[in-house]
Amino acid sequence: MAFSAPLLAQQDDVMAGRVAGEQDARANMNGTAWFFISFVGGCISMGIGGLVGVVGAYAWEPVPPSVPLIGKSPGYASAYTEAYIATVRRIQTSNAWTGFISSAMVWVVLIVLSSVEG
Repeated sequence: MAFSAPLLAQQDDVMAGRVAGEQDARANMNGTAWFFISFVGGCISMGIGGLVGVVGAYAWEPVPPSVPLIGKSPGYASAYTEAYIATVRRIQTSNAWTGFISSAMVWVVLIVLSSVEG
């Protein structure tokens, strides 16, 4: 029983780090910027430029803040960092894809309208 107590405390520490990393990522991440990068790029260049935003969202490596990790255990810091990066990447790629798809839909509507008028 005495042997399992440190393992349970370590699991709680890792879970707390994961939860804190996800919460901080959502609070710090501005997904709207990734949407507009892809949307504007796509609108300017017939949808294809929006892929630049999507590729950028996958390629850009988020850097978690270091202040919340001061005085924390290595397990907490590792779980926090992994959760922060995964959450930020999920938000930025989702918003970049939404911007790209939205710009492609704008082009489809413009093409349909131009063919109806002509």
